[in-house]
Parts: sequence; structure tokens; C-alpha cells
Amino acid sequence: MVGITGCGPVCLAMAGYYVTGDVSFNPGAMAEFAQNNGYYSAGNGSSWTLISEGGVKLGLEVTEIPLVKKKIMGNLEAGNPIICAMGKGDFTTTGHYIVLVGT
Repeated sequence: MVGITGCGPVCLAMAGYYVTGDVSFNPGAMAEFAQNNGYYSAGNGSSWTLISEGGVKLGLEVTEIPLVKKKIMGNLEAGNPIICAMGKGDFTTTGHYIVLVGT
């Protein structure tokens, strides 16, 4: 159920479309890609490798950056979307992905 555990594919779709303008980066296609390539865990959602490895398989340039304000701000100022894996806290009680494109 993309509406319950689909934040990974949805964020990948948003970031992919943002940088490419390619409509094939859409939530349905990314959810199918996650399922078909072993990135989805039933009831748990998507593994981080959907973003790190899956993004590369889809032709995106993927770079993991540290949780450092200067790195985050530099990437956002350069126009790079950032997919964040959020832990338990304000956004979720278990885990959640969000996309940053500005401040």
C-alpha cells in the first residue's frame, strides 16, 4: 500500500522527476520498481538501498552526504534534492523519507 508504506518510492519519484523532468519517475512506477527489485519489505516499507542503489540503477547520480548543515545547504543551493531518512520523532513513530529542495 503506497499510501501507508510508500514514502520511499514516492520520494524517489519526486527527486527523479525534479532533476530529470522525466514523467516515468512517478510513484506507481517507483513502487513497482521497488517491489520488483527487492527494495520493499512487506509491512515495513522501503530499505535505504532503494534510494542509494535503486537511484543509480534508474540512471540518477546519487551521493550520500553527512548530516552537516554546510553540506546540506550547499547541496540545496546547488539545486540538488536531498532525500532524508527520518527516524522516530516529529515526522514518524517508526521511520519516514522526506525530500528537501529548499529552505
